[in-house]
Amino acid sequence: MDSLDALLTAPGAPFAVERGADGRLAYAEGPRTLREFAETTWAYGDTPFLITQDGRLTYGEFFAAASALARRFLDPVDGYGLRPGDRAVVALRNHPEWQIAFWAAQLAGLVAVPLNTWWTADECAYALDDCRPGVLVVDGEGYERIAPWLAAARERPWTLVCHEEGRPVAGERVERYADLPPGDPHLGPPDIEVHPEQDATILYTSGTTGRPKG
Repeated sequence: MDSLDALLTAPGAPFAVERGADGRLAYAEGPRTLREFAETTWAYGDTPFLITQDGRLTYGEFFAAASALARRFLDPVDGYGLRPGDRAVVALRNHPEWQIAFWAAQLAGLVAVPLNTWWTADECAYALDDCRPGVLVVDGEGYERIAPWLAAARERPWTLVCHEEGRPVAGERVERYADLPPGDPHLGPPDIEVHPEQDATILYTSGTTGRPKG
């Protein structure tokens, strides 16, 4: 098996690897970052990306939506004024907007922080205190769980709500995803540079035997 690995990862091989400046191995020809991986999706155009009971989303539509949200994340005038490295919490159930929000964070150079939708309000508050988000992307159910934390926060982050489902929300620095303008397929993601050594995501444990660890 070791000889097979060596053959497949040798220079010029299909899965060639090289050692980076930080000493870690990485694929020589593969995407260096999750942003680079996301940028490859535009090439698939009208190919279905997601199919749900409500319809379908093509790769082109997905990339346009993720790029638009990424620009909004960073826009200091009409958006949230975040900076690369800020944390973007994604607290959504299995909706297409989960994918859009997660990959928008990567396109903006943010650190995506998915939260477990089964967590209690206390567990969510612990993770939010730990990661200190600049923006929260949540659904109506998730908003109910984080509302106590938001009410007590000294610096209230932006909150983008998808799928309120009978739970209308409003307040300072709160927007509804449905109210945002549609993504423009002719506009790409923000013009920023993301490096492989930068953090891309924080993943928390389930917290079944103690506090969630991220």
